[in-house]
Amino acid sequence: LATAQAALREPAREVRATLDKAIKANPASVAARVSLINYLAQNRDPKAAIAAAEEAIVAMPAEPRVLDALGLAQLAAGDATKAVETFKKLAALLPDSPMPLMRLASAQYTAKQLDTPIEALRKALVLKPDLLEAQREIIAVQLAAGRVDEALKETRAVQRARPKEAIGFAMEGDVLTTQQKLAEAAKAYGEGVKRQPMPELVIKQHQLLRASGQAAEAQAVIAKWLRENPDDPVVRFHVATTSAQSKDYRDAIGRFREILAKQPDNVPALNNLAWALHEMNDPSATSYAEQAYAKAPANPDVQDTYGWLLVQRGDVKRGLELLSQAAATS
Repeated sequence: LATAQAALREPAREVRATLDKAIKANPASVAARVSLINYLAQNRDPKAAIAAAEEAIVAMPAEPRVLDALGLAQLAAGDATKAVETFKKLAALLPDSPMPLMRLASAQYTAKQLDTPIEALRKALVLKPDLLEAQREIIAVQLAAGRVDEALKETRAVQRARPKEAIGFAMEGDVLTTQQKLAEAAKAYGEGVKRQPMPELVIKQHQLLRASGQAAEAQAVIAKWLRENPDDPVVRFHVATTSAQSKDYRDAIGRFREILAKQPDNVPALNNLAWALHEMNDPSATSYAEQAYAKAPANPDVQDTYGWLLVQRGDVKRGLELLSQAAATS
């Protein structure tokens, strides 16, 4: 009942009253107590959530789910130091689970204890050697502490453990990008693509090659990808958008049309095609903007494009209405 009340956005006091009744009916119900703690935390009442969690711990001091809820509530309240102590207790209760160690590392990082999270994360990896999220967090902590070489070592450890996957090379590219080593980062993303053909890595590689002045290499990457993946709309949309941003509207128009030939209901492609046509003074621009609006009338980008084209066409009243809606939403 409380879950339904919350979904219907009934007043918080009524939801809380229902949860309090559930706890009163069965004080040993972990589900009821954790539901109350989580509800209070989600409704931005961390002090009340902590109070509910502390009350629950009195009733069930060795219950891991309650300790976990308390630690998360403490983090939400901004008391990372107390959360660290709570998650240490949770880790002691669940010595074979990596989850409490991940929580502990997060709390330590939030408390600006930049050396200690690595220890917890390494312990989590001992328990679950393929826990990618732990390795990802180790890289983030090393970067935050300014230990770039250590972060890169971790990405290469992932590469060795997962030689047929792109993830380790994607991580390396991300680290190198933070150091503005764009050409090296692009190469790392390219190595990832060789192992797993992932559009997002092709896009990153293309962006970095362009940013590092390697326009011909960037174009070659895109040409190869589209030749081998002719039905992929993701990279094609990226290239079309890049062309539009570079004011190469003729190329952008052609690429957006290619997308729409396969996906006629692609709203971003319709919207962006409308804008590119407008920039080329093509009267068909409004028609495409109208199609995009018919399919996604609440989309602020669509409202903005269609509204502006209507203003330009002379329908100022309707155009301003749509521009106002877009401004209110975005």
